[in-house]
Amino acid sequence: MNKLSEYDPLHAKKPRDLFLLSSRKLERALAGGKLRPWAKVKYLILPAVLAALSSQTYILRPRYGTEAPTLNQYVFMLCAALSAYLTYWGIKRCFETNRAIDAHAFFERFAVLFVPPLIKIMLVTLALSMVIFRAANALREQVPILFERVWILIAALGPLATFAMYLLLNNSFRRLGEIIKKEEPESPKL
Repeated sequence: MNKLSEYDPLHAKKPRDLFLLSSRKLERALAGGKLRPWAKVKYLILPAVLAALSSQTYILRPRYGTEAPTLNQYVFMLCAALSAYLTYWGIKRCFETNRAIDAHAFFERFAVLFVPPLIKIMLVTLALSMVIFRAANALREQVPILFERVWILIAALGPLATFAMYLLLNNSFRRLGEIIKKEEPESPKL
């Protein structure tokens, strides 16, 4: 390490946060306590964002000929990108809320608190999708374009559901924080 980096934090070498291909390096860093909390959260964010993007991978396939992408494909791509961003935003928001509580056990809390909002949002999304599809099918004769575009309406539920789920999850973190703070013994007054 050179003299400059000892005194200048801008030139100091930062610890490596992500080991994407080397499980052994990641295992050593994790066992040695060398991963900062935000670095650990990145391991949660990356697969979640990739999952949000990969659900729409068929829209990224190469097109042959001069046929332009359809409106459906543009909307699906936009919904996938928006869902990926909202996933990042939601996880980061929950991480910050947890840090404001006590900065302990984020992964454990996230995994446990994630389930109820996920189930609620999945049930609501499924019900809304069925209602939209049935309504479009019932109006098929009167408004044929509605039935042709029904998948756009259903695709738009993705980002809305993602946003709602992370709002519910963050609210759960906040309520947990209130419970933890109520249970903490008050420090004696001097």
